[in-house]
Amino acid sequence: MYIFLIPGAILAGVGIYIFFKSAQSTNAQPAFGGTDNVPSEETTVPKAGPFTSLFSAIQSNLGGSIPSGVGKWRTLAEKYAEVYANLDPEEILAIIWSESTGNPEAYNPGDPSWGLMGVTALIARSYAGFTDLAWHTDPDKNMRAGAGFLSFLKAKYEDVHPLSGPGATWVAAYNEGETKMLRGEVDPGYSSAFISHLSVLKRFYKV
Repeated sequence: MYIFLIPGAILAGVGIYIFFKSAQSTNAQPAFGGTDNVPSEETTVPKAGPFTSLFSAIQSNLGGSIPSGVGKWRTLAEKYAEVYANLDPEEILAIIWSESTGNPEAYNPGDPSWGLMGVTALIARSYAGFTDLAWHTDPDKNMRAGAGFLSFLKAKYEDVHPLSGPGATWVAAYNEGETKMLRGEVDPGYSSAFISHLSVLKRFYKV
């Protein structure tokens, strides 16, 4: 008769796992709006794969909370949403959430890319005119370049590759590049995470 207890035990185990994951996340992140979430040393942030991106999206839908390291860049995101009028600040923050979780010293050796928005040297030069390296960790310069690229992609591809579409979305090009996005060679988890983050951010800021 104990066999009937097995489903309940499995559900209980899943519940305990989610509880401890939430507790770890709370301990790792200070309260919203904190300023001690930026490491003093360079942090390597690997490019999100399909499973990590999807897990991030699931976490967002379940918890609905915003990492303090992301939320504290709201004012700067609003500044660049005014510079690039086709962007919402929440879209900029959603990219920050995916690329660096708000760490301005983040570094991904795979691209390589740096900073809040995971900016590459080509993007920094093409969309902000930077030729020095200050944009690596300077939040304002990094966001200027990253938001410029994001704005360009949205303006060019939103109509034919919308976020609600069945295929590759325009934001996938931020992660994979335009060529791969147009070929459909993208990580669907990246778009899923972006959409989920965007939904959480819009609910939080009531927009």
